[in-house]
Amino acid sequence: MKLSKVTYRVKDKNAKYKKEYNVRAAVANNSENAGGVLYHVPGVDLIDLKEQMLDRDRSVRLLYNIFNQIQTGTKPKKWGNDETLSVDENERKAKEQNIKIMNYKWREACSEYIEKSQSTINSVLFYSYEESGYKTKRMNDNEAIIVKMQYENRLSHFTGGKLEDFVAYTLRNSLVVSRYDNQEFDSVNAMVVFINNIGNGNISDKDKKTICKLADLIRNDFSKLNPNVQSSQGANMVRSVRNQNMVVQPQGDIVSFPLVSDEGKNTVTNKNVEKKGLNEFLLNYANLDDEERMENLRKLRRIIDVYFSSPSHYQKDMDISLSDNIDKTKFVVWKKHETGKKNTELFVDIPDELFTAETEKIKLDAVLEKQARKRLTDSIRKQNMICYRYTRAVVEKYNSTENLFFENDSINQYWIHHIENAVERILKSCKAETLFKLRRGYLTEKVWKDAINLISIKYIALGKVIYNFTVDDIWKDKKVKNLGSIDEKIKHGITSFDYEMIKAQEALQRELAVNVAFAANNLARAVCDMTNLKDKESDFLIWNKKDIANKLKNKDDMASVSVVLQFFGGKSSWDIDAFREAYKGNKYNYEVCFIDDLRKAVYAARNESFHFKTALVNNDIWNTEFFGKLFIKETEICLDIEKDRFYSNNLPVFYSDNDLKKMLDHLYNNKVSRAAQVPSYNSVMVRKYFPENITSTLKYQKPGYDEDTLEKWYSACYYLLKEIYYNSFLQSDEALALFEESVNNLKGDNKDQELAVKNFRNNYKNIKSSCTSFSQVCQMYMTEYNQQNNQFKKVRSSKDSIVDKPIYQHYKLLLKKVIANAFASYLQHNKELFGFIGKPLKVNCLKEIDKEQFLPEWTAKKYVSLCEEVRKSPELQKWYIVGKFLNSRSLNLMAGSMRSYIQYVNDIKRRADGIGNELHVIAQNLDVVDKWVQVIEVCLLLSSRVSNEFEDYFYDKDDYAAYLKSYVDFDNSDMPSEYSALVEFSDQGKVDLYVDPSNPKVNRNIVQSKLFAADYILRDIIEPVSKDEIEDFYNQKDEITICKIKGAELTDEEQKKILKYQKLKNRVELRDVVEYGEIINELLGQLINWSFMRERDLLYFQLGFHYNCLRNDSAKPEEYKNLVLDDISIKDAILHQIIGMYVNGVAIYAPGKDENKLESQCAQGGAGGKIGAFCRYSLYLKLAADTLYNAGLEVFEVLPEHEDIIKLRNGIDHFKFYLGGYRSIMSLYSEVFDRFFTYDMKYQKNVLNLLQNILLRHNVIIEPIFESGIKKIGKDTKPCAKLCISSIKSDSFEYKIKDGTLITDAKDKRYLETIKKILFYPEVESEVRILSSKDSFEQNNQYGYMKGKSENNKNKKNKKNNGNRDEKKNSDGLTYNPFLNLPFELPE
Repeated sequence: MKLSKVTYRVKDKNAKYKKEYNVRAAVANNSENAGGVLYHVPGVDLIDLKEQMLDRDRSVRLLYNIFNQIQTGTKPKKWGNDETLSVDENERKAKEQNIKIMNYKWREACSEYIEKSQSTINSVLFYSYEESGYKTKRMNDNEAIIVKMQYENRLSHFTGGKLEDFVAYTLRNSLVVSRYDNQEFDSVNAMVVFINNIGNGNISDKDKKTICKLADLIRNDFSKLNPNVQSSQGANMVRSVRNQNMVVQPQGDIVSFPLVSDEGKNTVTNKNVEKKGLNEFLLNYANLDDEERMENLRKLRRIIDVYFSSPSHYQKDMDISLSDNIDKTKFVVWKKHETGKKNTELFVDIPDELFTAETEKIKLDAVLEKQARKRLTDSIRKQNMICYRYTRAVVEKYNSTENLFFENDSINQYWIHHIENAVERILKSCKAETLFKLRRGYLTEKVWKDAINLISIKYIALGKVIYNFTVDDIWKDKKVKNLGSIDEKIKHGITSFDYEMIKAQEALQRELAVNVAFAANNLARAVCDMTNLKDKESDFLIWNKKDIANKLKNKDDMASVSVVLQFFGGKSSWDIDAFREAYKGNKYNYEVCFIDDLRKAVYAARNESFHFKTALVNNDIWNTEFFGKLFIKETEICLDIEKDRFYSNNLPVFYSDNDLKKMLDHLYNNKVSRAAQVPSYNSVMVRKYFPENITSTLKYQKPGYDEDTLEKWYSACYYLLKEIYYNSFLQSDEALALFEESVNNLKGDNKDQELAVKNFRNNYKNIKSSCTSFSQVCQMYMTEYNQQNNQFKKVRSSKDSIVDKPIYQHYKLLLKKVIANAFASYLQHNKELFGFIGKPLKVNCLKEIDKEQFLPEWTAKKYVSLCEEVRKSPELQKWYIVGKFLNSRSLNLMAGSMRSYIQYVNDIKRRADGIGNELHVIAQNLDVVDKWVQVIEVCLLLSSRVSNEFEDYFYDKDDYAAYLKSYVDFDNSDMPSEYSALVEFSDQGKVDLYVDPSNPKVNRNIVQSKLFAADYILRDIIEPVSKDEIEDFYNQKDEITICKIKGAELTDEEQKKILKYQKLKNRVELRDVVEYGEIINELLGQLINWSFMRERDLLYFQLGFHYNCLRNDSAKPEEYKNLVLDDISIKDAILHQIIGMYVNGVAIYAPGKDENKLESQCAQGGAGGKIGAFCRYSLYLKLAADTLYNAGLEVFEVLPEHEDIIKLRNGIDHFKFYLGGYRSIMSLYSEVFDRFFTYDMKYQKNVLNLLQNILLRHNVIIEPIFESGIKKIGKDTKPCAKLCISSIKSDSFEYKIKDGTLITDAKDKRYLETIKKILFYPEVESEVRILSSKDSFEQNNQYGYMKGKSENNKNKKNKKNNGNRDEKKNSDGLTYNPFLNLPFELPE
């Protein structure tokens, strides 16, 4: 296997990295409390933090430079006149391009000057020596620096402009100061003095003083990571890691937000005062009285208004007074928020250069821009400090005379400090194009929303702990349920391992919830009429037999069962009498009963996956005996499929039946398991390069076949080796030893690759003692790769900057190469089994046999034990039924999610055990999840099975033709029927894509679309295939065969022909139809995922809010706190009621016919059907019906929009888009962005990222924009941000070809046009541009990773960084990660 021709990035020596190599951080518990630690992975040893910091200090010192590394970027070209643009626009673009060229030249000059001067400057400032076997770097004392300066040669003149500008632009950020040692000090000017005096034998005393002060500044910065220096950054980092904690912890008998440890500090921090203020605020705000909560928000709003009404000058003890905009009345904070947005005053003045750049939309000179942005940053920092001091003074003055702010000053202090931090965060890196953030209206209301978000997020965090650690009695059969009490097992603290376990479970729940929703939708719309249903009627899974009978599309005998059996391979494969027999004697006919049983099974899966936990077993059981028989029959079909795939891949043509029987017995007689994160066969043995790998890696001799036969053998061999890879090699005990042997024999082709190989080999030495299997090794490598790159939350495209490419890429690349070599060794070591593969039959012995003649008696015992378990287990049967109504892509992803869960949980357990920590969160039984995987894999194997009987899927020939007509343009009004038109179009079957000479030809892609896609919409969107395209397809077909066997020896023209042919093939064979359907499903699936996540967060929010309400002094009814019923008593009753509202199997206690008595109600189902009972409980407490539900909800959502949010969620959950004529996907995403996640801005931002990610996985790049829109709130309307798209373009693919690389668009214009229609259907499409790029050809000598580097490459290497960095935002926000930004890095 050849190495992919990319540069291996191990570490960029001048880059900073946030994660330490093979080091993890955690919050672990000991006998007293929880705290932060570092530990090795793998291994069982904790890391001495001070020693770690000393190592890091030593490594950072070695890399220390006083100048920043300059990214020169790609040299821009001069603007060429565009005739489609106006003269003024051309002039503007030419001017802008000239500035880009000028900026590039400036960066280039700076980079060259740094390169020339760096070694001289370093020799003046620093010296190196060996210490205890390590190379150490130290800084000279001031006297030595002065002496060295005088004896050095003069530095060359900076040719790019002024030296002052060079220093201001390139000086290390930490060295740019205006004050030092409590005195005014211009470090930029001092650095100019220093540079000008290098080589000066007579430095003036004034300059010496300046240079010495600069040296002291550099020295402090140089040694800032030394943990032995008091109050240094290194000492603070050691203390910071030790004091790390989870967001919520047990505090005595309650859970709350922990204080900050003062260990290692000489002074008591103000943070604990503020932390206490936050806890006090959240405790007090949790009040059932709306006015009490509103008064708290008024006080918070006044603090914010005071902050942003601060003067531009303020000194301590100045006379101050309340601004006129500080409202002392009982105002409505939400109205003030809306009116506040209109304030256009500026927080600080904007530098003229930035203002001009934004208003005239021009690019600034790089030096001017940096200077202007620095002035702006300084102004913002100065004004922010004034605002902070002024607000503290105002609150202190007026709080003693008027009750305008919080009585508890720690609450005031917390919020003032939070506002200061929020302003700094919002205005960080403010520049042209984002100057709108400086408007007081924007900034004030952004800070207000930020504060409201924080309140909501804190309650959610509190509720997550309440749910997972304090309400276990709900799930127990106890008469006295003591809720809200801290479980003894977490008395000493909750660890980050516990949070990881919760994260793993929530991630799996969300994935399963989406799949169950799609299974239910596919079943329901296949057999029932789902149109014109009210929201309460739309949930098919809560229907009964009567509902099903009334809604059946076709009530003819066998009609509905026949439709269902389309998901089971077609009715021709089944005995319908068996269904009649299974359901005889029922009130309803066998079809209704069968469909109802399928519904019950899917409903049982939803109750487990969608509603968090299930306290009770679903008693509404189905015909388990019959479902067991269905599964057993399907496993028999699985064995036939495995054998048939041998036949369809032409293996009987090239090998004897005896050899193939041995293979079938070996591969399919035993259960196999696939672990997560093990590279796929397709990535280890890339199909395109397989002809090369046959000889180079596998050492097989190429047989003397003609080109067509040779291509067939390659395909046959490729398939057989894939089956051996998954079913034999990965299962083998030999795999680990062969992997190690391959690692030891690994070599690189050049110096860069040798460095990567050495790093890869050293890592294997570190991990091998902890790995008992080959899959664990793969998981270790991939986990390390993912850990190092988890800042990239967006799917990467070829358009992304080279600077942003993931690090540790060599892990993935070398892992695949090592596996390929280990796999080849495995085949060689087992020649008795596999030796025949490299010795196919000779040309004159090749044979063709009928399918029925190929090993007709063969069978295996692979599924025997699984069949027995499924036969007895409703738990496994429900996932079998869910799997039958999902397509192969969904099943593959679902099985992958389950495998990832197993791997992640095992990894968590291993790491926790390694440092002696006990897990407090119980994982789903991994053996059970493994059984789920086995069942889903059976469904996956069967998912693409389509019978050859068109009557299995269509009523008759004309029905088939009418359906196909939406995708193929064969309309002919002269023909007597639709089918006859299709036959005539197909040249009486000679064009055998859709019909053969006698019958319709069942097209698998059409069937898959019919069963699993929004085909009603696709038929309205997709442009039908024309006769010309089909003729073109057949004309190209013969030309392509010879090209396929060339591999990397293809010319660019030959590669283009192959790509053109493949795109055309996907279109005429209707593979594109399936892909379009999958894109729609993925886009809708993400919406369902968000719906589930929002419901989960609402549960957590209400638990957190009401938990605090139970523990404050506010007025509450007694039965809000405790319930005592006939046979049960519940402490903290409201927590039980909230959980009952969301969780299947937990009852709500509400009044029934007797309004004065509570009784158990609504145990089954989810929130939609239980809210009514919860409201009756509220009435029982003498409160308004919505008091309990709405309490605090004003910080979670915009309350007036509650009904609109419910309507949106129902539309998503009930798949109304599938029915057509609903709303566009873009409008759904836009409304989710606007309404769904007002409680967490990180989630809100992530809506955009995930939309882009889904499309990018299909090689489509969109450029999203926001426009002004209008949203409905009940009967009223209101302006809102509307998510739109300005352009759509294809991602690029690179193909290795003869003498170079071809770069071309992955998708054509027609495909992109269809994507646009999908996104905006059924609404009028907005003006979205479809962009395309011309193919480009890169010759080998332009790449540094090719053999024989050119001088051009050496120059590139010297420049170190090329390409502009696109800002990547970490906006996942799905789980709490306290260590994401720990500044630890790998020592070189």
